[in-house]
Amino acid sequence: MKKIKPVPQIHRLKAVLPYCFLVLPTLSFADVYQAEDYTWSFDTTPGNSGGVYKTGDVDIQATLDEGGGYNVGWIEKNEWLAYQNIKIEKSGNYIVNARVASPSGATFSIDLNSGKTQLGNFEIPATGSWDKWITVTKTVYMAEGTHNLGVFAVTNGWNFNWIEIIPEADVLNGEVVWAVNAGGTQYTAVDGTVYLADEGFIAGETANTTQAIHATQDSTLYQSERWGDNFSYEKTLENGTYQINLRLAETFWQSPNDRKFSFSAEGKERLTSVDIVAEKGGRDHAAYDLSIPDVVVSDGKLNLNFKGIIDAAKISAFAVRKSHVPANEWLLVWQDEFNTDGAVDTTKWTHELWAPGRVNNEWQRYTDRSENSRVENGKLVIEARKDNYMGDEYSSARIHSANKADLLYGRIEVSAKLPNGVGTWPAIWMMPTDVFSYATTCDAQTGWDEDCDAWPNSGEIDIMEHVGYDTGKVHATVHNLDGYWVNGEQRQGTVYQPAVADDFHTYALEWSPERIDMFVDNTLYYTYVNPKTGWQAWPYDKPFHVILNLVVGGDWGAVAGVDPDIWPQRMEVDYVRMYQK
Repeated sequence: MKKIKPVPQIHRLKAVLPYCFLVLPTLSFADVYQAEDYTWSFDTTPGNSGGVYKTGDVDIQATLDEGGGYNVGWIEKNEWLAYQNIKIEKSGNYIVNARVASPSGATFSIDLNSGKTQLGNFEIPATGSWDKWITVTKTVYMAEGTHNLGVFAVTNGWNFNWIEIIPEADVLNGEVVWAVNAGGTQYTAVDGTVYLADEGFIAGETANTTQAIHATQDSTLYQSERWGDNFSYEKTLENGTYQINLRLAETFWQSPNDRKFSFSAEGKERLTSVDIVAEKGGRDHAAYDLSIPDVVVSDGKLNLNFKGIIDAAKISAFAVRKSHVPANEWLLVWQDEFNTDGAVDTTKWTHELWAPGRVNNEWQRYTDRSENSRVENGKLVIEARKDNYMGDEYSSARIHSANKADLLYGRIEVSAKLPNGVGTWPAIWMMPTDVFSYATTCDAQTGWDEDCDAWPNSGEIDIMEHVGYDTGKVHATVHNLDGYWVNGEQRQGTVYQPAVADDFHTYALEWSPERIDMFVDNTLYYTYVNPKTGWQAWPYDKPFHVILNLVVGGDWGAVAGVDPDIWPQRMEVDYVRMYQK
């Protein structure tokens, strides 16, 4: 019996197999078992049309699928195969993968123990050829015990190569409880998340594109989608609190306002109007990752709904996660708890003293005055003011920990409450302490002039940015030569947390030689993985330092103007902590 390793990308649209009742030998999970190795069968036509592998009425032919071997073909409606002694070691959810081909599409179902337990239908999309193979996937519940597995042809017109059963926990890693590649096949993302082929949907249509999706390390994940005026996904889950990571890309419209839709979770509208092109600054074919925290399941079933407002709603993929629990191996190596009221501690922080417009066309003058930065009631206050200081309309503060608290790999936590109002732009971010580490046109001697490429070459990590005209959306970004705004490949994640200006939230980063993860209150909302291609994509192998600042206006903060009547505005910080293992 030939075994094939699971295929990384698995087409999962509903699979359609004729009901051939297949009884598999005892399964060793994660092995693939061949269709031709059935125990029992029912075939409506006499003789083996393929004339190979074994005698009998089941039609078997040499396969042209990857890996070689044989497949069952000429499948007619109501035929079945069965496989015996399927050992399920523990009751729970299992992922069933089946390798199939169908020129026009078909349907098959699976069951246990001669139909006593129905496990549901698979819909096979039209593959266009008898020899164009895809893998279809379904998540099912199986009880502990030894079973016979049946595969039944609901319709004719398909070929069948192999079937596989895997415990869901072995596929969904760690905190992920469900992840789906909408309209597409099973896909393993660069961060290790396994997105199952499309399942759990109610209504909607599917579409695919061959055009590259930019601003992501997982272009393929965004090339399929489910769309419709009103469609849903459902999944049986334990009661609890989850986060939803939505993966979106506009592949049809090219302008803002051409498509808008709402998103609800558990019957509560969480996004009133999503405009992907507008969120991406007018760009189509660019990834938009948006996370929704604190989704509470109380009835044992997760319900997600997408509803069109202008044109249809759409989704490329989504992941459902439990809250992140930081590893207990983290050891505190540096902190500022801001427990002493008065001036900012200059043994830990340095002020930048800059005139307006030095970077990003920002409106404020950065000062070290107590009016702009101080410790007050056990909190760091960075305050932006409209006070015409030194002849400039606005003033604020920017402090950094360079050469006082630098970090190469570890965890950073910043507890902060953000300002609110059009024209504010607070940030918690990191720059390399040797900013010239990967520069090619400048160095410490020549300095940073307009031709200096220290940025983006040496990198930047934005743990939190928030612009007041788009309140509640917090952004995490990495910048490097391979991916930044100039080349259209800037990688970013967004989390919608509407209470950022009302309460303190913990903004965190976990950084290793392999990856960077960013969080708000243990909601993982952005991951960047080291592609191991060189410093151009991973300049994050040098010590970085923390920067805290509050911008007035600027290229991003003033997109909708600056409200002249909201000042002063402040960002308050309860603590900054650095950890290492």
